[in-house]
Amino acid sequence: MVIDDDAGVREVIIDMLEDAGVRTMSAASGEEGIALFQSHPDEVDLVLLDLSMPGIGGKETFRRLKALSTDLKIVVSSGYSQTEVKDDLSHLGLTGFIQKPYRYDKLNDLVRKFLDGPPSA
Repeated sequence: MVIDDDAGVREVIIDMLEDAGVRTMSAASGEEGIALFQSHPDEVDLVLLDLSMPGIGGKETFRRLKALSTDLKIVVSSGYSQTEVKDDLSHLGLTGFIQKPYRYDKLNDLVRKFLDGPPSA
């Protein structure tokens, strides 16, 4: 699931993921993302969450999603530095971080890492 308030960014992310063969759903706000997850919890394997959103911001959305499912994998997407984000969210079960703006290969590698698991030997 992609949660980002910027429609253009959200569409690009979805296109990139779908080109890589990842089935997606999306939400334009934290509130919408939480409701979507509650409606389809078994269909969400990974959340790509924008940190800066109006209304319920990314940090609060993160907390609420984790309260619904402690095992949910959440990757935060932000223009903020990785250090700032990890300091705030690591203790709550942050799965990963990707710095905005990002390239197709970086996004694909990150998503594959958490959806497919480590490569087998």
